[in-house]
Amino acid sequence: MGSTIHTATVNLPIFTETAIVATSDVEESDDSVATIKLNDSGNETDHQSLITAFPQKPVILGDPPMEVMIPQGEQLTLEFKVAAYPEATIQWYQNNFELKNGDGIRIERIGSNISRLTSTNPSEGLFRATATNKLGQTIYECRVFTEIDPVKERVIFTRKSLSKSPQPIYKLRRRGSLNQRSDLPKPPKIVTGFAPTHRVKVNEPLVLDVEAEAIPEADFQWRVNNFEIKPNKSIKIEKVDENRSRIVFLQPIEGRYDVVATNYLGKDNLSTKVIVDYAYGTDENNQFPIFLDALPLTTILASDTMEHVMVVVVRTSEPGSFRWFADGNELETNSQHEIISESLKSTLIIRSMVPNDTEYAVEFTNSLGIIHSKTTVMTSPKSRPKTPTDKPPRFIELLSSTAIAQGDILEARVTVGEDTEPCEFEWSLQGIKVAPEFVMSSTFESIIQIPNASKDMNGLLRVIAKNKLGQAESSMHFIVVDGKSLLNIIGQ
Repeated sequence: MGSTIHTATVNLPIFTETAIVATSDVEESDDSVATIKLNDSGNETDHQSLITAFPQKPVILGDPPMEVMIPQGEQLTLEFKVAAYPEATIQWYQNNFELKNGDGIRIERIGSNISRLTSTNPSEGLFRATATNKLGQTIYECRVFTEIDPVKERVIFTRKSLSKSPQPIYKLRRRGSLNQRSDLPKPPKIVTGFAPTHRVKVNEPLVLDVEAEAIPEADFQWRVNNFEIKPNKSIKIEKVDENRSRIVFLQPIEGRYDVVATNYLGKDNLSTKVIVDYAYGTDENNQFPIFLDALPLTTILASDTMEHVMVVVVRTSEPGSFRWFADGNELETNSQHEIISESLKSTLIIRSMVPNDTEYAVEFTNSLGIIHSKTTVMTSPKSRPKTPTDKPPRFIELLSSTAIAQGDILEARVTVGEDTEPCEFEWSLQGIKVAPEFVMSSTFESIIQIPNASKDMNGLLRVIAKNKLGQAESSMHFIVVDGKSLLNIIGQ
C-alpha cells in the first residue's frame, strides 16, 4: 500500500522599507508601514501569519540610522523593528545602562516586534536595543550626538524607500562639536607615580605621592614588604586631592613599597624599592649610632654578689634614649635596679642577687636608628630549669647593630627563652630571605653567618622566631666599611 504526498511551495514575503522622517515632532504616517509583495497567486500575503508559521530568531527590518544628531532642546525618537517568532522582547540601553519609562524616557510597544524609544532630554552616548526570543538575539546600536550651539534647522535622518520615482537624499547637515563624557564609571589607572627605585639617607624622610584616574573615586592602600601601613607618629598618610594620596615616612626602612588604588570596577598598583644609605661618609652630622662601650657577651658574678654595675656608651651625631631589659622585660628604677642615663651614656646598677643565665640587654634609640647590646649573667655553670608555658616566643638575646670590615664574616645570633614552645627562625637581609645554607638553628637559638661581607650589604638584618603560640622579631642595622675605617671607629 502506498501514497503520494505533494508539498506546497510557499514563497515567503519580501519585506521592503519606506522612508521614515524623524523630526522634533513625532508624526506617524501610513507610508511608514512595511509593504508586502504579492505572492505567486496574485493575492496579498499577511506577513504576520507567515512569521507565526515559521519560528525565527530576531532579524532587524529596515535600515535604522547608525548616527543621529539632535539639536539642543529637541527630543530623540528611535524606532526598532524586527521579524521574529515567537515575538521578541525588546530592551533599550544607553551606555550599557538599561533604560526604563520615567525621567524623560518613554518606551512604547507600537506593534508586534516593534518598539519606539522617546527621550525628551537626550544626552550624547551609545544607544542600544536588543531583541531576544528563545531562538536568539539581535542588537541595534546608534551613536547620538547633541549640538552645543543649536541652529534653526531640522535634522532629518532617513531609511531607504521603495519607489520608482527619485527620492530626495537626506544628509546630516551639521554635526556640531563632540564632547566626550567624562562622568562615566571607570576603573582606577595610576597616571602620576614615583620612580622604581629610591635611595635615601638614614636621617632623610621618604615622601611618595601618587595620583590616579578613577570614577568613582579610588581608595588607596599603602604597603611595606607586603604589610599594610597605617598612620602613626613616624608615618603620615594624607589625601592631597580627589584620587591623589601622599605618604611620608620619617624613618624609612629598606624594602619594597607598594600602593594599590581600588574602586568597585577594578584596581591598579605601583611599587618601588627603597634603599637606605647607612654609610658614614664624611658628614659628621649624619652618624648612625654605634656602641663604643658595649655589654660583654657574658658576665660572670660570684654567687654572693649583691651589687653590679653595667655601663654602655654610644657614638652618634644626635642624642637619644636608653631602655634596659632583663629576660625580655623592660626594667624601671626601683629597689633592685637603678638606671642613670645621659644623652650618649647609660648605667645600670643591679642591687640584688641575679638568677643564673639571666639575659640583660640595653636599647638605644634616636632619629637615626635603633641599636642593641646584651650580656648573659652567669652565677653557676648550670642552666636554671625552665618549663614550657603557653606564651609566644620572646628574645633574651637580641640582635645588636655593629660595623664590620669588608670581606669579613657577617655573623649574628639570637636566643629565645626556653620557657615557651620550640621555635622556627626566618632571617632576611634588606627585605630578602636569607638562603638556608647561611643559617644554623636549633630549638631556641639561631645563628647566621654570611662570608665576604661587602658594602652593598649595608642595611637591615631581621630575624623572626615563630611557634604555634605566636612570633617575635629582632632586627639590626649594620655597616660594612673598609679595614682602615673600622680601625678609626674602634680607635674613637
